[in-house]
Amino acid sequence: MAAQLSESTLDQGLPVLDRAALMTNVGGDAALAKELLSLFWMEILPDAEGIAGMADAAEQRGAAHRVRGAALAIGAAELAAVALAIEEGADTDQLVAALQRLRPQLAEALA
Repeated sequence: MAAQLSESTLDQGLPVLDRAALMTNVGGDAALAKELLSLFWMEILPDAEGIAGMADAAEQRGAAHRVRGAALAIGAAELAAVALAIEEGADTDQLVAALQRLRPQLAEALA
């Protein structure tokens, strides 16, 4: 039986998108920050959206691991926590909610 992702994971107060953490991660380079956000939008979001549809649990955990690393790099702590839980065997139910909360903040940051 898969581990259950606590509903509180999305309500822990973790940042959806922590721009200060992002800027720390890129050494204050605004152009690099925007490039990372753009790459996340184009490459990682589609991967994250596909996790729930993966039939193979090992493939799902591997994809969640990649999403978690990328999420941490851009300061998306909430998505990283959800991805970690999936890596540890939780259901993917909360993934869609985390992505829906992140997408508008990413769009705003990229505008």
